[in-house]
Amino acid sequence: ARGPDELRSAIRISSSGSCSKRTGSSNDSGAGSPAGDGAAAARARMLAAVLAAACLAWTPLGLGWWKPGSLAPMVDTVFTLVFVGAAVFLATGAQAVGGRLGRAGLALAPLLLAMYARRWWPELPLVYAAVPLAAAAVLAAQARQGWASLRG
Repeated sequence: ARGPDELRSAIRISSSGSCSKRTGSSNDSGAGSPAGDGAAAARARMLAAVLAAACLAWTPLGLGWWKPGSLAPMVDTVFTLVFVGAAVFLATGAQAVGGRLGRAGLALAPLLLAMYARRWWPELPLVYAAVPLAAAAVLAAQARQGWASLRG
């Protein structure tokens, strides 16, 4: 069992009041940890590009050009997850990106979440295609951003 002095030395309390476990290394740069590896901006750009491509992939289904047949429930579930993920990314990315692009993402986020209700709404293929296409355009633009606020 550790004594109180050993526990205090094992936990470092920062000036902001947050605690972190001391690893024994004197290097506090964060290198080697996902949060401090300096690649957050690159990961954000990659995720924006993947979500943009996934939103574009919805177009044939949304316009009724492709009927998945017996796979329809699974395809609907996958695209619902894509829309929710894209909505969360756009809403949180609005803070990091800012400007008109951030506001556009923030405006599209609830519309992407509403895509889940497409099962119970009337058939509106143009609306069901326009929302993901607009989201794909904003996500593609965000994929080209520098995401400077994510750089340490």
